[in-house]
Amino acid sequence: MFALLDTSSVPDELRSYMPLMLESLLELPLERDGKNIPYEEVVAQLNDDTVSSSTSIGVGSYESFSCGSYSNTATMVLQVESSKYEKGLSWLKELLYKTVFTVERLKVIAMKMNNSVSQVKRCGRSVVAYAMRGLRYSEDSNVMKNGIIHQNKFLTEIIEKLDSEAGGKEILEKMETLRRIITDPANFVLYLAGNLDYLNEPGNAIKNILPSEVIVSKKIQRLNVTADYKLLKQDSPLDGCIIGMGCLESSYFYQTINSITSYTDPDFPALMLYLQYIIQAEGPMWKQIRGKGYSYHYRMSTKVNEGLLYLIYGRATNVVGAYKETKDIIQERLESRQWDGTLLDSARSSIIFKIIDEEKTIGSVVSLSVISYFQGVDYQYNRKFLELTNKVTVDDLNRVGEKYIAPLFAAKDVKTAVVADPSKIEEIASGFKKLDLNLTVYPSLEDSFLNKI
Repeated sequence: MFALLDTSSVPDELRSYMPLMLESLLELPLERDGKNIPYEEVVAQLNDDTVSSSTSIGVGSYESFSCGSYSNTATMVLQVESSKYEKGLSWLKELLYKTVFTVERLKVIAMKMNNSVSQVKRCGRSVVAYAMRGLRYSEDSNVMKNGIIHQNKFLTEIIEKLDSEAGGKEILEKMETLRRIITDPANFVLYLAGNLDYLNEPGNAIKNILPSEVIVSKKIQRLNVTADYKLLKQDSPLDGCIIGMGCLESSYFYQTINSITSYTDPDFPALMLYLQYIIQAEGPMWKQIRGKGYSYHYRMSTKVNEGLLYLIYGRATNVVGAYKETKDIIQERLESRQWDGTLLDSARSSIIFKIIDEEKTIGSVVSLSVISYFQGVDYQYNRKFLELTNKVTVDDLNRVGEKYIAPLFAAKDVKTAVVADPSKIEEIASGFKKLDLNLTVYPSLEDSFLNKI
Protein backbone atom coordinates (compact mmCIF):
# COMPACT_ATOMS: atom_id res chain seq x y z
CA MET A 1 0.00 0.00 0.00
CA PHE A 2 1.28 3.39 -1.12
CA ALA A 3 0.40 6.82 0.24
CA LEU A 4 1.25 9.21 -2.60
CA LEU A 5 1.51 12.80 -1.38
CA ASP A 6 1.73 15.78 -3.73
CA THR A 7 4.14 18.42 -2.38
CA SER A 8 3.54 21.06 -5.06
CA SER A 9 1.72 23.39 -2.66
CA VAL A 10 4.44 23.26 0.03
CA PRO A 11 5.87 26.79 0.51
CA ASP A 12 9.59 27.26 -0.02
CA GLU A 13 10.32 27.92 3.66
CA LEU A 14 8.95 24.47 4.62
CA ARG A 15 10.39 22.39 1.79
CA SER A 16 13.72 21.81 3.58
CA TYR A 17 11.81 20.11 6.40
CA MET A 18 10.51 17.37 4.10
CA PRO A 19 13.39 14.86 4.51
CA LEU A 20 13.29 15.21 8.31
CA MET A 21 9.54 14.78 8.43
CA LEU A 22 9.50 11.69 6.21
CA GLU A 23 12.43 10.16 8.11
CA SER A 24 10.68 10.73 11.44
CA LEU A 25 7.16 9.49 10.64
CA LEU A 26 8.13 5.85 11.22
CA GLU A 27 9.95 6.59 14.48
CA LEU A 28 7.59 8.80 16.50
CA PRO A 29 5.17 8.26 19.38
CA LEU A 30 1.50 8.39 18.38
CA GLU A 31 -1.94 9.00 19.82
CA ARG A 32 -4.27 5.99 19.88
CA ASP A 33 -7.65 5.92 21.60
CA GLY A 34 -6.72 8.91 23.72
CA LYS A 35 -3.45 7.38 24.87
CA ASN A 36 0.13 8.30 23.98
CA ILE A 37 2.03 5.27 22.64
CA PRO A 38 5.83 5.62 23.12
CA TYR A 39 7.89 5.47 19.94
CA GLU A 40 9.63 2.25 21.09
CA GLU A 41 6.27 0.46 21.16
CA VAL A 42 5.27 2.03 17.84
CA VAL A 43 8.44 0.77 16.14
CA ALA A 44 8.07 -2.72 17.66
CA GLN A 45 4.37 -3.03 16.75
CA LEU A 46 4.97 -1.70 13.24
CA ASN A 47 7.70 -4.30 12.69
CA ASP A 48 5.36 -7.05 13.90
CA ASP A 49 2.46 -6.00 11.68
CA THR A 50 4.30 -5.19 8.44
CA VAL A 51 6.69 -6.96 6.09
CA SER A 52 8.38 -3.64 5.32
CA SER A 53 7.84 0.09 5.73
CA SER A 54 9.56 3.06 4.12
CA THR A 55 9.22 6.71 3.15
CA SER A 56 10.89 8.64 0.36
CA ILE A 57 10.83 11.78 -1.74
CA GLY A 58 9.97 10.59 -5.21
CA VAL A 59 9.28 7.05 -6.35
CA GLY A 60 11.93 4.40 -5.79
CA SER A 61 14.54 6.33 -3.80
CA TYR A 62 16.47 4.41 -1.17
CA GLU A 63 19.56 6.61 -0.77
CA SER A 64 20.13 9.40 1.73
CA PHE A 65 19.94 12.94 0.33
CA SER A 66 18.63 11.70 -3.01
CA CYS A 67 15.15 11.78 -4.56
CA GLY A 68 13.47 9.17 -6.69
CA SER A 69 11.64 9.83 -9.95
CA TYR A 70 8.79 12.35 -9.84
CA SER A 71 10.36 14.14 -6.91
CA ASN A 72 7.39 16.42 -6.27
CA THR A 73 5.63 13.39 -4.78
CA ALA A 74 6.42 12.09 -1.30
CA THR A 75 5.64 8.44 -0.60
CA MET A 76 4.97 6.18 2.35
CA VAL A 77 4.97 2.48 1.52
CA LEU A 78 3.79 -0.37 3.74
CA GLN A 79 3.87 -4.03 2.76
CA VAL A 80 1.64 -6.32 4.81
CA GLU A 81 0.37 -9.87 4.64
CA SER A 82 -3.17 -10.24 3.26
CA SER A 83 -4.47 -11.23 6.70
CA LYS A 84 -3.32 -7.85 8.03
CA TYR A 85 -4.79 -5.72 5.24
CA GLU A 86 -7.04 -3.69 7.53
CA LYS A 87 -4.25 -3.40 10.09
CA GLY A 88 -1.98 -2.02 7.38
CA LEU A 89 -4.51 0.66 6.44
CA SER A 90 -4.87 1.53 10.12
CA TRP A 91 -1.09 1.92 10.39
CA LEU A 92 -1.02 4.15 7.32
CA LYS A 93 -3.68 6.38 8.85
CA GLU A 94 -1.91 6.55 12.22
CA LEU A 95 1.55 7.21 10.81
CA LEU A 96 0.32 10.02 8.57
CA TYR A 97 -2.13 11.69 10.94
CA LYS A 98 -1.65 10.51 14.53
CA THR A 99 2.11 10.54 15.08
CA VAL A 100 3.31 13.14 17.58
CA PHE A 101 6.30 15.33 16.79
CA THR A 102 8.46 15.88 19.86
CA VAL A 103 11.60 17.91 20.37
CA GLU A 104 13.46 14.89 21.74
CA ARG A 105 12.67 12.56 18.83
CA LEU A 106 13.27 15.20 16.15
CA LYS A 107 16.67 16.01 17.61
CA VAL A 108 17.72 12.35 17.69
CA ILE A 109 16.56 11.77 14.12
CA ALA A 110 18.12 15.01 12.84
CA MET A 111 21.45 14.08 14.44
CA LYS A 112 21.29 10.60 12.90
CA MET A 113 20.63 12.08 9.47
CA ASN A 114 23.38 14.66 9.86
CA ASN A 115 25.89 12.02 10.93
CA SER A 116 25.36 10.20 7.62
CA VAL A 117 26.44 13.26 5.61
CA SER A 118 30.15 12.50 5.92
CA GLN A 119 29.68 9.02 4.46
CA VAL A 120 27.75 10.35 1.45
CA LYS A 121 30.38 13.05 0.88
CA ARG A 122 33.01 10.32 0.43
CA CYS A 123 31.04 8.55 -2.31
CA GLY A 124 32.17 9.73 -5.76
CA ARG A 125 29.02 8.48 -7.47
CA SER A 126 26.75 10.31 -5.02
CA VAL A 127 28.69 13.59 -5.23
CA VAL A 128 28.92 13.70 -9.03
CA ALA A 129 25.19 12.96 -9.29
CA TYR A 130 24.56 15.73 -6.75
CA ALA A 131 26.70 18.13 -8.79
CA MET A 132 24.71 17.33 -11.93
CA ARG A 133 21.46 17.93 -10.08
CA GLY A 134 22.87 21.28 -8.97
CA LEU A 135 23.61 22.19 -12.59
CA ARG A 136 20.15 21.18 -13.76
CA TYR A 137 17.51 21.58 -11.05
CA SER A 138 15.85 24.70 -9.70
CA GLU A 139 17.08 25.71 -6.26
CA ASP A 140 13.58 25.59 -4.76
CA SER A 141 12.91 22.00 -5.88
CA ASN A 142 12.71 19.01 -3.54
CA VAL A 143 15.77 17.64 -5.32
CA MET A 144 18.00 20.53 -4.24
CA LYS A 145 16.37 21.03 -0.83
CA ASN A 146 17.29 17.39 -0.17
CA GLY A 147 20.88 17.93 -1.34
CA ILE A 148 23.89 16.92 0.74
CA ILE A 149 25.24 20.36 1.62
CA HIS A 150 21.85 22.04 1.99
CA GLN A 151 20.61 19.37 4.38
CA ASN A 152 23.90 19.40 6.31
CA LYS A 153 23.49 23.14 6.96
CA PHE A 154 19.77 22.84 7.62
CA LEU A 155 20.02 19.91 10.04
CA THR A 156 22.86 21.58 11.95
CA GLU A 157 20.66 24.65 12.36
CA ILE A 158 17.66 22.54 13.41
CA ILE A 159 19.66 20.69 16.06
CA GLU A 160 20.79 24.00 17.54
CA LYS A 161 17.26 25.43 17.51
CA LEU A 162 15.83 22.36 19.23
CA ASP A 163 18.02 23.16 22.25
CA SER A 164 15.91 26.22 23.04
CA GLU A 165 12.26 26.28 24.06
CA ALA A 166 11.33 28.93 21.51
CA GLY A 167 13.24 27.20 18.73
CA GLY A 168 11.70 23.84 19.56
CA LYS A 169 8.19 25.31 19.51
CA GLU A 170 8.84 26.95 16.13
CA ILE A 171 10.07 23.72 14.56
CA LEU A 172 7.17 21.66 15.93
CA GLU A 173 4.72 24.17 14.46
CA LYS A 174 6.42 24.04 11.06
CA MET A 175 6.43 20.24 11.05
CA GLU A 176 2.70 20.18 11.82
CA THR A 177 2.01 22.75 9.11
CA LEU A 178 3.97 20.71 6.58
CA ARG A 179 2.15 17.54 7.59
CA ARG A 180 -1.26 19.22 7.19
CA ILE A 181 -0.37 20.37 3.68
CA ILE A 182 0.87 17.10 2.23
CA THR A 183 -1.73 14.88 3.96
CA ASP A 184 -4.62 17.11 2.91
CA PRO A 185 -7.05 14.89 0.95
CA ALA A 186 -6.57 17.20 -2.05
CA ASN A 187 -2.89 16.12 -2.12
CA PHE A 188 -3.27 12.48 -1.05
CA VAL A 189 -3.88 9.43 -3.23
CA LEU A 190 -3.95 5.89 -1.86
CA TYR A 191 -2.59 3.14 -4.13
CA LEU A 192 -3.27 -0.47 -3.14
CA ALA A 193 -2.17 -3.72 -4.76
CA GLY A 194 -2.97 -7.22 -3.53
CA ASN A 195 -4.76 -10.50 -4.15
CA LEU A 196 -8.47 -9.66 -3.90
CA ASP A 197 -9.32 -13.35 -3.47
CA TYR A 198 -7.87 -13.17 0.04
CA LEU A 199 -9.58 -9.91 1.03
CA ASN A 200 -13.14 -9.64 2.31
CA GLU A 201 -14.77 -6.46 0.98
CA PRO A 202 -11.52 -4.47 0.77
CA GLY A 203 -13.34 -1.27 -0.10
CA ASN A 204 -14.94 -0.96 3.33
CA ALA A 205 -11.63 -0.49 5.15
CA ILE A 206 -10.59 2.29 2.80
CA LYS A 207 -13.56 4.42 3.86
CA ASN A 208 -11.90 5.03 7.23
CA ILE A 209 -8.45 5.98 5.94
CA LEU A 210 -9.01 9.63 6.92
CA PRO A 211 -9.47 10.72 10.55
CA SER A 212 -12.89 12.19 11.37
CA GLU A 213 -11.39 15.63 11.98
CA VAL A 214 -9.91 15.83 8.47
CA ILE A 215 -12.29 17.70 6.19
CA VAL A 216 -12.47 16.76 2.52
CA SER A 217 -12.84 20.11 0.75
CA LYS A 218 -12.65 18.59 -2.73
CA LYS A 219 -12.27 15.16 -4.24
CA ILE A 220 -9.54 14.40 -6.77
CA GLN A 221 -9.68 11.71 -9.43
CA ARG A 222 -5.93 11.52 -9.93
CA LEU A 223 -2.82 12.66 -8.13
CA ASN A 224 -1.29 15.86 -9.47
CA VAL A 225 1.85 14.43 -11.08
CA THR A 226 4.70 16.82 -11.85
CA ALA A 227 7.31 15.48 -14.26
CA ASP A 228 10.85 16.25 -13.13
CA TYR A 229 11.73 18.05 -16.36
CA LYS A 230 9.34 20.81 -15.27
CA LEU A 231 11.57 21.41 -12.23
CA LEU A 232 14.74 22.06 -14.23
CA LYS A 233 16.35 25.50 -14.49
CA GLN A 234 15.52 27.46 -17.61
CA ASP A 235 18.87 29.22 -17.57
CA SER A 236 22.09 28.32 -15.79
CA PRO A 237 25.33 30.31 -16.10
CA LEU A 238 27.43 27.27 -15.24
CA ASP A 239 27.89 24.70 -18.02
CA GLY A 240 30.21 22.35 -16.17
CA CYS A 241 32.33 21.77 -13.10
CA ILE A 242 35.05 19.53 -11.73
CA ILE A 243 35.22 19.04 -7.96
CA GLY A 244 38.16 17.69 -5.98
CA MET A 245 37.56 14.75 -3.63
CA GLY A 246 40.60 13.68 -1.62
CA CYS A 247 39.19 10.22 -0.91
CA LEU A 248 39.08 9.20 -4.60
CA GLU A 249 41.65 7.25 -6.59
CA SER A 250 39.59 7.42 -9.80
CA SER A 251 37.15 9.81 -11.45
CA TYR A 252 33.38 9.97 -11.87
CA PHE A 253 31.72 11.78 -14.78
CA TYR A 254 28.15 12.84 -15.61
CA GLN A 255 27.05 14.65 -18.76
CA THR A 256 23.49 15.46 -19.79
CA ILE A 257 21.56 17.07 -22.63
CA ASN A 258 17.85 17.64 -23.23
CA SER A 259 16.05 14.65 -24.69
CA ILE A 260 12.67 12.90 -24.89
CA THR A 261 10.01 13.91 -22.33
CA SER A 262 7.25 11.38 -23.07
CA TYR A 263 7.18 7.59 -22.81
CA THR A 264 4.89 7.52 -25.84
CA ASP A 265 7.27 9.56 -28.03
CA PRO A 266 7.58 7.62 -31.32
CA ASP A 267 11.38 8.04 -31.19
CA PHE A 268 11.71 6.39 -27.77
CA PRO A 269 12.02 2.72 -28.89
CA ALA A 270 14.68 3.60 -31.49
CA LEU A 271 16.63 5.72 -28.99
CA MET A 272 16.60 2.93 -26.39
CA LEU A 273 17.81 0.42 -28.98
CA TYR A 274 20.56 2.81 -30.10
CA LEU A 275 21.82 3.25 -26.53
CA GLN A 276 21.66 -0.47 -25.78
CA TYR A 277 23.65 -1.23 -28.94
CA ILE A 278 26.39 1.19 -27.86
CA ILE A 279 26.71 0.10 -24.21
CA GLN A 280 26.11 -3.67 -24.36
CA ALA A 281 28.72 -6.26 -23.42
CA GLU A 282 31.06 -6.89 -26.37
CA GLY A 283 29.68 -3.69 -27.91
CA PRO A 284 31.54 -0.53 -28.98
CA MET A 285 31.89 1.12 -25.55
CA TRP A 286 32.67 -2.18 -23.83
CA LYS A 287 35.60 -2.75 -26.18
CA GLN A 288 36.96 0.79 -26.40
CA ILE A 289 36.22 2.14 -22.91
CA ARG A 290 36.41 -0.77 -20.52
CA GLY A 291 38.56 -2.90 -22.79
CA LYS A 292 41.27 -0.22 -22.93
CA GLY A 293 41.10 0.38 -19.20
CA TYR A 294 39.81 3.96 -19.40
CA SER A 295 36.80 3.41 -17.16
CA TYR A 296 35.53 0.42 -15.20
CA HIS A 297 31.93 1.57 -15.41
CA TYR A 298 30.16 3.39 -18.24
CA ARG A 299 26.58 4.05 -19.23
CA MET A 300 24.44 5.98 -21.68
CA SER A 301 20.78 6.24 -20.78
CA THR A 302 17.75 8.45 -21.00
CA LYS A 303 15.58 9.55 -18.08
CA VAL A 304 12.26 10.47 -19.64
CA ASN A 305 10.85 11.93 -16.43
CA GLU A 306 13.75 14.42 -16.46
CA GLY A 307 13.84 14.83 -20.22
CA LEU A 308 17.59 14.23 -20.13
CA LEU A 309 20.06 11.96 -21.91
CA TYR A 310 22.97 10.84 -19.70
CA LEU A 311 26.57 9.83 -20.41
CA ILE A 312 28.22 8.39 -17.29
CA TYR A 313 31.64 7.05 -16.35
CA GLY A 314 32.42 5.53 -12.97
CA ARG A 315 35.78 4.57 -11.45
CA ALA A 316 37.53 6.03 -14.49
CA THR A 317 41.33 5.95 -14.57
CA ASN A 318 41.42 8.17 -17.68
CA VAL A 319 38.14 10.04 -17.90
CA VAL A 320 39.28 12.33 -20.74
CA GLY A 321 40.40 9.30 -22.75
CA ALA A 322 37.05 7.60 -22.11
CA TYR A 323 35.21 10.68 -23.37
CA LYS A 324 37.39 10.90 -26.50
CA GLU A 325 36.75 7.24 -27.30
CA THR A 326 32.99 7.64 -26.80
CA LYS A 327 32.95 10.68 -29.05
CA ASP A 328 34.83 8.72 -31.73
CA ILE A 329 32.40 5.80 -31.41
CA ILE A 330 29.39 8.05 -31.95
CA GLN A 331 31.08 9.99 -34.75
CA GLU A 332 31.95 6.78 -36.58
CA ARG A 333 28.33 5.63 -36.26
CA LEU A 334 27.02 8.95 -37.57
CA GLU A 335 29.36 8.93 -40.56
CA SER A 336 29.27 5.26 -41.56
CA ARG A 337 25.55 4.73 -40.78
CA GLN A 338 26.41 1.03 -40.57
CA TRP A 339 25.26 -1.36 -37.85
CA ASP A 340 26.47 -4.84 -36.99
CA GLY A 341 23.53 -7.23 -37.38
CA THR A 342 24.66 -9.57 -34.60
CA LEU A 343 25.13 -6.72 -32.11
CA LEU A 344 21.78 -5.26 -33.15
CA ASP A 345 20.00 -8.56 -32.46
CA SER A 346 21.85 -8.79 -29.15
CA ALA A 347 20.72 -5.28 -28.19
CA ARG A 348 17.09 -6.15 -28.97
CA SER A 349 17.39 -9.30 -26.86
CA SER A 350 18.85 -7.30 -23.97
CA ILE A 351 15.90 -4.92 -24.02
CA ILE A 352 13.47 -7.84 -24.07
CA PHE A 353 15.24 -9.46 -21.11
CA LYS A 354 15.23 -6.18 -19.17
CA ILE A 355 11.50 -5.70 -19.65
CA ILE A 356 10.74 -9.31 -18.70
CA ASP A 357 12.91 -8.86 -15.62
CA GLU A 358 10.72 -5.91 -14.58
CA GLU A 359 7.79 -8.32 -14.25
CA LYS A 360 9.46 -11.42 -12.80
CA THR A 361 8.02 -11.12 -9.27
CA ILE A 362 4.80 -9.84 -7.73
CA GLY A 363 6.73 -7.07 -6.02
CA SER A 364 8.35 -5.91 -9.25
CA VAL A 365 4.97 -5.93 -11.03
CA VAL A 366 3.50 -3.77 -8.26
CA SER A 367 6.42 -1.33 -8.52
CA LEU A 368 6.01 -1.25 -12.30
CA SER A 369 2.29 -0.57 -11.89
CA VAL A 370 2.97 2.38 -9.58
CA ILE A 371 5.58 3.98 -11.83
CA SER A 372 3.29 3.44 -14.85
CA TYR A 373 0.69 5.55 -13.04
CA PHE A 374 3.18 8.42 -12.94
CA GLN A 375 4.38 7.83 -16.50
CA GLY A 376 0.82 8.00 -17.81
CA VAL A 377 0.96 4.64 -19.61
CA ASP A 378 -1.30 1.59 -19.32
CA TYR A 379 -0.56 -1.97 -18.22
CA GLN A 380 0.10 -3.10 -21.79
CA TYR A 381 2.81 -0.51 -22.37
CA ASN A 382 5.76 -2.91 -22.08
CA ARG A 383 4.27 -5.28 -24.63
CA LYS A 384 3.58 -2.45 -27.05
CA PHE A 385 7.10 -1.14 -26.49
CA LEU A 386 8.59 -4.54 -27.38
CA GLU A 387 6.55 -4.65 -30.58
CA LEU A 388 7.75 -1.18 -31.53
CA THR A 389 11.37 -2.06 -30.70
CA ASN A 390 11.24 -5.03 -33.07
CA LYS A 391 10.05 -2.71 -35.83
CA VAL A 392 12.94 -0.23 -35.45
CA THR A 393 14.94 0.06 -38.68
CA VAL A 394 18.52 1.11 -39.37
CA ASP A 395 17.14 4.36 -40.80
CA ASP A 396 15.36 4.96 -37.48
CA LEU A 397 18.61 4.41 -35.58
CA ASN A 398 20.53 6.82 -37.79
CA ARG A 399 17.79 9.41 -37.44
CA VAL A 400 17.66 9.33 -33.61
CA GLY A 401 21.45 9.29 -33.50
CA GLU A 402 21.61 12.60 -35.34
CA LYS A 403 18.69 14.06 -33.39
CA TYR A 404 19.51 13.05 -29.80
CA ILE A 405 23.04 11.57 -29.53
CA ALA A 406 25.11 13.88 -31.74
CA PRO A 407 24.19 17.04 -29.75
CA LEU A 408 25.73 15.46 -26.64
CA PHE A 409 29.17 15.98 -28.17
CA ALA A 410 28.51 19.38 -29.74
CA ALA A 411 29.35 21.11 -26.41
CA LYS A 412 26.30 23.37 -26.79
CA ASP A 413 23.49 23.00 -24.23
CA VAL A 414 25.26 20.15 -22.40
CA LYS A 415 25.97 20.11 -18.68
CA THR A 416 29.04 18.28 -17.38
CA ALA A 417 30.05 17.30 -13.85
CA VAL A 418 33.26 15.53 -12.80
CA VAL A 419 34.71 14.56 -9.42
CA ALA A 420 38.35 13.47 -9.09
CA ASP A 421 41.46 13.51 -6.94
CA PRO A 422 42.30 17.18 -6.18
CA SER A 423 45.81 16.72 -7.57
CA LYS A 424 44.37 15.79 -10.99
CA ILE A 425 41.48 18.21 -11.43
CA GLU A 426 43.48 20.91 -13.26
CA GLU A 427 44.91 18.35 -15.67
CA ILE A 428 41.49 16.84 -16.32
CA ALA A 429 39.90 20.26 -16.81
CA SER A 430 42.65 21.14 -19.30
CA GLY A 431 42.05 17.90 -21.19
CA PHE A 432 38.33 18.57 -21.49
CA LYS A 433 38.94 22.16 -22.58
CA LYS A 434 40.72 20.79 -25.66
CA LEU A 435 37.45 18.97 -26.37
CA ASP A 436 35.48 22.25 -26.06
CA LEU A 437 34.15 21.47 -22.58
CA ASN A 438 34.83 24.31 -20.15
CA LEU A 439 34.73 23.07 -16.57
CA THR A 440 34.87 25.42 -13.59
CA VAL A 441 37.41 23.99 -11.14
CA TYR A 442 36.57 23.64 -7.43
CA PRO A 443 39.20 22.27 -4.99
CA SER A 444 36.52 20.64 -2.82
CA LEU A 445 32.78 20.17 -2.42
CA GLU A 446 32.69 22.88 0.25
CA ASP A 447 34.34 25.34 -2.16
CA SER A 448 31.93 24.55 -4.99
CA PHE A 449 28.84 26.33 -6.28
CA LEU A 450 26.75 23.75 -4.41
CA ASN A 451 27.68 25.44 -1.13
CA LYS A 452 25.98 28.62 -2.31
CA ILE A 453 22.65 27.03 -3.20
